[in-house]
Order: sequence, then C-alpha cells, then structure tokens
Amino acid sequence: MKRLGWIGLALIFAAASAAAAWTLYRFPPVEWPFYPRCMFHQISGCLCPGCGSLRAIHLLLHGQLQAAFQANALLLSSLAAMPLIASWLAWRAHPVFGRSLMHPADGLGSCERGSPSRARGSSLQSRTIFRSDSWLASKFRRHPNAALWWLTAIVMGFGVLRNLPVAPFRWLAP
Repeated sequence: MKRLGWIGLALIFAAASAAAAWTLYRFPPVEWPFYPRCMFHQISGCLCPGCGSLRAIHLLLHGQLQAAFQANALLLSSLAAMPLIASWLAWRAHPVFGRSLMHPADGLGSCERGSPSRARGSSLQSRTIFRSDSWLASKFRRHPNAALWWLTAIVMGFGVLRNLPVAPFRWLAP
C-alpha cells in the first residue's frame, strides 16, 4: 500500500473539516435530531465539559461570538491556544514519523532511514517554539506527559465548575 503523504492527509483533513463546518452551518444542532446526544448528560443529568460544543461551533460559524462563548466557554478559549497545541503535537510526533510536521519542506530528505540526522534523533527546526534547546522542550523531555495531565485537569475542572449552582459559575452552563 502506498503511503498517502502529508499533503494527502492535509487534503483529507481539510475536506472533512469543510464538510463538518458546512453541515454545522446549514443545520442547527438544536433543530436537527441527527446530531449525537451527550450520553453523560442523559444518564447523570450533569453537564460534561463538551456539552454545548456543537451549538458553540454553529454560533461561531454564524459570527455570534458572545453566544458561542456562552454555549461552551472552554471550547472558545481553547481556540486561542490552537497554534501552541499544533506546535506541541508536531514536536511530539516528530520522533514517531521522523520528520517535522510544522516545516515538512525543511527536512524531507534528511530523515531517510540510515541518515546521520535520524540516527542522532534530530529535532524540529529552530523556527518552532519547541526547539530542542528551548526551556519548554527541556521541561517536556523531563515530564513528557505533563501537558496531558494539565489538559485533563483543566477539562475536568471546567466540568465540575459548570455544574456548580452558585452565582459565579452558573454562566458556564449552556
């Protein structure tokens, strides 16, 4: 089976994202029953951290930023961190795939099997925020799962806070 390559994967991802965005733009999640329902909410009656995400994306696609933030504040807040998350994912995937995901043109030829850079365990190019000599990269090398633990803590904390019936946290519920 021939490898698809990064460009093919990017095109598939872009087409799937465009189809999902068009569906959410055209068919509001509140009015159409083909969208999945939250099993956690149906069973427990509590809101999960993802409750309201489809409504938030629908409202965001229609340019209603405030209403989208009210539907799911965590989702909208995480959009600002997407460049950092993408750079971290590219940095974490580099040892697995053997090449930079952020700058594929920089090292496509140097990551072949048996090349000296692959034997040394080459890192991403210096233009990414996770350079091999950066302070942040050294922290993640010592604690590779720290970002996942922080992300889990933030999502779980948001899930707990949005279910509290006290005044400052009521606005987190959709």
